[in-house]
Amino acid sequence: MSCTAIFQVSCPILESGEEDAVMCITGSCEQLGDWDPKRVVQMVQNSAEDSNKRIWKADVSLPCDSEIKYRYAICSFHKLTNGSTEEKVIVHRWETNVTPRMLFTEGVQLCQEEHIFGNYDDQQNTDTGWLTSQTEMHILIHGQPLTLQGCDEAPPFSIKVTARQERATTPEEETTSKKRKKVYDVLPVFIRVLNKNEYEPRLHQHEYGRHFHKDDIMMFSVQTLKPDTMSFKVEIFSQDIGDAIENLGVATILGRNVRCAPRCIPLIDQDMDNVGTLDVMCSIIKPLQPESVCNFEESYSKHWKSRRCVEIGHRGMGRSLVDKSLLVHIPTNSNIPENTVKSLQQALKHGADFVEFDIHVTKDRVPVIGHDFQAALTPSDVLGTQADTPLYLEVPINYLNLSEIDSLKTGQCMVLEHTDKKPSPCSSPARAPKVPKEMQLFPTLQFALEGVDLDLGFLVEVKYPMDIVEGSKEMPHEKHPLERNTLVDAIINILMKYGGKRRIILCAFDPQVCIMLRLKQNKYPVVYCNFGPSERYELYAGPLCTGIPVSLLFAKSMGFLGLSSHSLDLLQKPELAAACNEANLITFCWGEDNNDEETVRRLKDTKIHGVIHDSMAKYPENRNNIFREERLSRSPLTINGDISQQVAAIEINKDTGEPSMT
Repeated sequence: MSCTAIFQVSCPILESGEEDAVMCITGSCEQLGDWDPKRVVQMVQNSAEDSNKRIWKADVSLPCDSEIKYRYAICSFHKLTNGSTEEKVIVHRWETNVTPRMLFTEGVQLCQEEHIFGNYDDQQNTDTGWLTSQTEMHILIHGQPLTLQGCDEAPPFSIKVTARQERATTPEEETTSKKRKKVYDVLPVFIRVLNKNEYEPRLHQHEYGRHFHKDDIMMFSVQTLKPDTMSFKVEIFSQDIGDAIENLGVATILGRNVRCAPRCIPLIDQDMDNVGTLDVMCSIIKPLQPESVCNFEESYSKHWKSRRCVEIGHRGMGRSLVDKSLLVHIPTNSNIPENTVKSLQQALKHGADFVEFDIHVTKDRVPVIGHDFQAALTPSDVLGTQADTPLYLEVPINYLNLSEIDSLKTGQCMVLEHTDKKPSPCSSPARAPKVPKEMQLFPTLQFALEGVDLDLGFLVEVKYPMDIVEGSKEMPHEKHPLERNTLVDAIINILMKYGGKRRIILCAFDPQVCIMLRLKQNKYPVVYCNFGPSERYELYAGPLCTGIPVSLLFAKSMGFLGLSSHSLDLLQKPELAAACNEANLITFCWGEDNNDEETVRRLKDTKIHGVIHDSMAKYPENRNNIFREERLSRSPLTINGDISQQVAAIEINKDTGEPSMT
């Protein structure tokens, strides 16, 4: 027996770029597509008396006497011109409340009241879609990008970017054309201008573009199903006050040539003469490969439950090796090898809410945990012989297959030269005792996800080598065999397969990696790592890497959950933390000063949301973290068979009002 459910939902007039989109419904049963974007139910638009909104309706036969969860989404459907009958689905916006809408089917017919798109449970939660099949391309312009021949300094100018997509001609177009011509569709181009007054993406561009100010960061983006057949047209117009507007030149960027790299493109005038150049940063974000595994069932991309400031164990229990990126020496804190599963497990025992660690990808595309881009191999690692002097050969992690890394783990730490102690050669694998798996360096991300209790959240930093302001590099890019898309895909696929119900937050210092983490999946939130000028770290190059003010605008514009900033930046300017809170961004802080209790107290006074530190050992063992406390408070679990022990073990700290373990 079935029940016909009548769904009705209203929404304002669809946004720009959604003209061909329709309202859809997706849900937890086969009839509603089992949350699969490819199997959504398309709704039909009804005429509405109010011209400012549209009402959509769908009648769906559902199983009777069943609880059904569902959401609304705005999607468009596209058939490719390659002879395939398959439709590609693009998700423009969708409802993202943590708890979906619900109904219980009973009787023959169930008529739902008219819903408002995105509005239920007294909340308004919608989000933009992820890359299901389409590719997104970006052009970033900043600083002093324009050079004109014969001019010492470029005059005031504006920029307009249009995009077009080559397509096959229709039979009608072929009959009306005397000779075969290429036919193009114009694609919507979004523009983001990051400055103190604006950050929101918008579609409309003036006929003569947007005036460029020297402090602006301009980002143009377009989505396409066929990136190799599209192109950008970049027009530069004069903006002298009182003068007629003049087209100074045009540049073309072909989609098939877009890579994640800076480019200097020539400007051509109407006579096809070269009149100058324009410096741009291009990037391409491809959909998750081999295919997107995301669906509509759940999303935490903008979800953060209000709690006390969370404790985040740095690399587990804390740093045990010297950080080569530091310009000053700061002693290590942990006796347990950092970035090992043992260190993560031990951090949970001491009450860590999250642990922060870095992820690299091996040559055979396996994500592993570790900080440095390179491993230090000794002669005993390479030759199996003992050396009289500590000689080291640094090899990029992504030059090694996982099997090659595993073959080295029978010895001691591969990065002994980075410890506080005087280096000594590794023991020969033939003579070294077997190191327990949970104590081995470079554990796989999968092993950590499967081997650590779900109560412990993971703050996963995706590592990619960056350029330094002074002109050096963290690691030469030509020595990095994995392109950003490939690296990010390998990590996301493991997280989606083995992450389960664990609380996971993704982060990176590389802005393009952060954008990829945001657009390639819809489940996990992203925070942007940043720091300002410092005597401790070399500043990263790039307009988005200058500190909290620009990072805040970038995070809001791209829909990140928040920022992970250096503690000194927040201590020197506490108003920056307040600005993040006002912008509804969460703020984590990292830094060596976080191991000082007075510093942490000052940081917590700024209302930050999480502190990353190396001092988990200061707390006693068997201390519940905040997530375990919440879980125990919801269910009558026992400790060693006696619930009274559980109750007695939890005590409220009278000074902070926060739960703590006795």
